[in-house]
Amino acid sequence: MPAEHSGGFNTRRLRGLPIQKALNTPIDPAYARRERLPPVFGGETRAYAALTFGDVLYDWVRIEPEVVDALDFVHVADLGDIFSFGRYADSLQALSDAGRLGNVTQLQGYVAERMVAEMLRAQGAEVAFPDSPHEPGYDLLVNGECFQVKCLDDPSSVYEHLGRYSDIPALVNEELAKHFPDDDRVTALPGLNHAEVHQVTESSLQAGADVLDLQIPLFSLTLQAARNAIAIAREHTDWRTAAENVGIDGIARIAFSKASAVAAAATVGLIGITGGWFAVVTPVLAASGGYACGKRVTDMVKRHLLCRKEADDVAAALSEYVAAAINVLRAMIARAQEQSRRFSVRGVESSPGLALIQDWQQRIQEENSFRMAMIGQFENCASRLDPGWRIGPDLIALHAEVCLNAAQAGLLPANLARETRRLTKTSAAYRAALRKRLVPA
Repeated sequence: MPAEHSGGFNTRRLRGLPIQKALNTPIDPAYARRERLPPVFGGETRAYAALTFGDVLYDWVRIEPEVVDALDFVHVADLGDIFSFGRYADSLQALSDAGRLGNVTQLQGYVAERMVAEMLRAQGAEVAFPDSPHEPGYDLLVNGECFQVKCLDDPSSVYEHLGRYSDIPALVNEELAKHFPDDDRVTALPGLNHAEVHQVTESSLQAGADVLDLQIPLFSLTLQAARNAIAIAREHTDWRTAAENVGIDGIARIAFSKASAVAAAATVGLIGITGGWFAVVTPVLAASGGYACGKRVTDMVKRHLLCRKEADDVAAALSEYVAAAINVLRAMIARAQEQSRRFSVRGVESSPGLALIQDWQQRIQEENSFRMAMIGQFENCASRLDPGWRIGPDLIALHAEVCLNAAQAGLLPANLARETRRLTKTSAAYRAALRKRLVPA
């Protein structure tokens, strides 16, 4: 295979292009297409977003519909959507143990009513709920008759109900059947278990609270640990640097993700959106954007602070290389001008001789003009190596640019042998430092 076609890239695409266009011409078109996408769609950020969305969906699936229906039925406010249910469940976490237990106990009674209704409907019964959750004496209308639902671990409440409303039968959980063996007013439903109802209520409330509690620290640190573990296995970094990377990257991504999620939730509330999936998804998207922003910030810190020594060495080598290249070009210009002065059109009378000298001098002038233009290119590179370079161009890209400038100007490695060796050495050290810190995928 011809060299110019190796790797799927045709070097003819660079021929005749100005230096900047040549630098911006992608060697890997597929990579170039990926780079045109916003940073938020980077592979690591996509993984973070997928984990976060997956966690929200997992929490949503864990919420039993009977618990949501029961909570929506017992409260005047509309708590039937996932966001409102999540906010209520989250508010319970702030209560004292006694306060939370009281709310859960009350709610599980209504959850039991919903579960009983589903069980009876599955058997073919006609079941309806009263208009209010506080109707005296009964909780359900089953085939047109009033029934009280009791799902407890103690029969005292059932005795109390029968004492007050002797004409309204009770539907109880299977654990209470042994307490009413001969009372036809009490029907124990097989499959209705007090412990199960309590567990369903508790787990649904916990899942509801978790919907709004994004696992930002867990996912951020997990992703960073995984990335660095892979880098260690590939010998791209070492254990000490990997530990530092996990700490720096994890803290920054957690901070930016948390701040973005909180800001998004506050904004959604300010514009009047108090429920629905949009109120849940928006903080997730914002957290993903904050994660990507944290990555860019930490990459900048690593590139320009933690790899500062290696970067300073590359900058010094680039400065020396550029200065040497300019000196070589100026010497070439001086020699060409000296040669041009040796010849003069004075005394040349023949037209062929006159035309030859004029053509030759014009060529020298054009070559010197080109060399002056290349000196300008090198000086432009040098201007970007001022003390403020650390927030300027990528030094690796600048290295490529000055080398392409040298090739375009006709400078050979032998003309800049010492400077080329130093630049190659420092650039390799800088790349190795970046690889250890930035941990390429």
